[in-house]
Amino acid sequence: MTLLDTKGFGDLIKSVGPTDEHRQTFGRTFLGSLLGQATIFAGMMLIYIAAIVLLWKYAFEDLRAVYAVVGGVAFWSIVATPVIVILLFSMLPTAWRAWRERRLKKTTIGGDVQFKPGYFRLYPYSAVDREAFKRLDGADGAILNWLKSTEASLLYLSGASGVGKSSLLGAKVLPQLRDGGWMVIETRLIADPIESIRLGLFAADSRLTRKPAAELPLRDLLRKLVEARSKKCDAPLLLVIDQFEEFLILYSEEERRDFAAFLSDLFKNPIDELRILLVFRSDYRPLVFKLDLPPLVAGQNWQELAPYDRGEATTFLQSGGRELSPQAIDGLFRGLDRIEDAPGMYRPITLNMVGLVLERMGRTLEGDPGRLIQSYLTASITTSESRDFAKPVLAQMITDAGTKEPRSEAELAKLTGFDLWQVKATLADLAQNGLVRRLEAATAVWEIAHDFLARIIGQLIGRLKPTVLQRTRPLVAPAVLLGWVALAALALPYWTTLQERTSETALRHLEHVLAE
Repeated sequence: MTLLDTKGFGDLIKSVGPTDEHRQTFGRTFLGSLLGQATIFAGMMLIYIAAIVLLWKYAFEDLRAVYAVVGGVAFWSIVATPVIVILLFSMLPTAWRAWRERRLKKTTIGGDVQFKPGYFRLYPYSAVDREAFKRLDGADGAILNWLKSTEASLLYLSGASGVGKSSLLGAKVLPQLRDGGWMVIETRLIADPIESIRLGLFAADSRLTRKPAAELPLRDLLRKLVEARSKKCDAPLLLVIDQFEEFLILYSEEERRDFAAFLSDLFKNPIDELRILLVFRSDYRPLVFKLDLPPLVAGQNWQELAPYDRGEATTFLQSGGRELSPQAIDGLFRGLDRIEDAPGMYRPITLNMVGLVLERMGRTLEGDPGRLIQSYLTASITTSESRDFAKPVLAQMITDAGTKEPRSEAELAKLTGFDLWQVKATLADLAQNGLVRRLEAATAVWEIAHDFLARIIGQLIGRLKPTVLQRTRPLVAPAVLLGWVALAALALPYWTTLQERTSETALRHLEHVLAE
């Protein structure tokens, strides 16, 4: 076979065989890890057996001498040391992981695994929580009156991350508007912004999916829907775009252009009885000005949702059922002031996070609340049943900007290289700890419960490095085996020679004593 033929045959083998990417992906799965561990185990056992055979064949008398000196228990302990270390540091961790996976699969697949919130929760309230939700500062009533009275067509609602914008709208304001005859369509700009809104309109009114309505531009679809409603009632149509910051930070300027032009056109040429509410984090407010949209005017087209003050925050925490002494309250708020950007102002998400940690961990209010939160999240990621998969899964649910990114189960399986059941079980386990939630969608789409958590978890994942034991564990068994082989090959002859010299010296000493 010529060199060209050999090269062509090699290329053919590579083309039909798995790619490097496929091999790496398979290696990250448990089955791939198990096969890798089995291969390493088999190799080490072959080396050990070969060493035993060679010693038995070429150093049998030396072994008998060692046995006679150290005794049977010590001798067989030395001989079995490599096997014991291989089992402890190679096979036992793999078996322990397999047992964890079996428990994870058993406890999370096929059951109701969603997080059961109590008083404290990490993800937004919705319409089903209408009776349970209460805004202590009365902001829900103020926002409701503003939406009813404003004449602006393009509206803004902003607030710090975790201040309660989604809960206030979902559990109080929007249900009351619907009770008043308003048609409310809620959406998020995931993937194509205009297509996201079209899908929301189609889901709200099945008549729009019929031709020629389904082929109309978005503006014409909105006008058609408003005109159809105006014949029956006078209540407006409200389109709520929640987490609008996703559009501001996750899309390029070119990708934002068409939808920004659409919003600008609606402002300049409004559709009667149509309101569009953009909900976003206040720290991204400067990016709104780059879209050539109308300026934010407080009380007219813009409302800012404020955090709780100390009195409201105290009432919120005390309503959770835990009796807090004045000293405990003072200590807690001193710690919260180190967490919050503005001391004296407390976001509901922070209060909920601290309250949930205290409930789940059974801890007192001693210490820094920030450390309690870190401890809870660290334990949820590193000591839960899903700890073998949690970090890679969570890492794919956080954007480069530190915000949450919705992902389907199929996407996560592809991105992490895990089996689909492993992704499902991991998400279910994390959901029980309140870290992630499943969105109401036709496909199984999940996201981190809150941007507040996404930022902390993203930082935590970067700091959670393997321990020294975790890094060195795969090397212990091979190192001990090679050391044992080297010791047997080099030290055994030296020990035998030393014993012979010791015996000769003792014999000469005895002869000398007898001669005297």
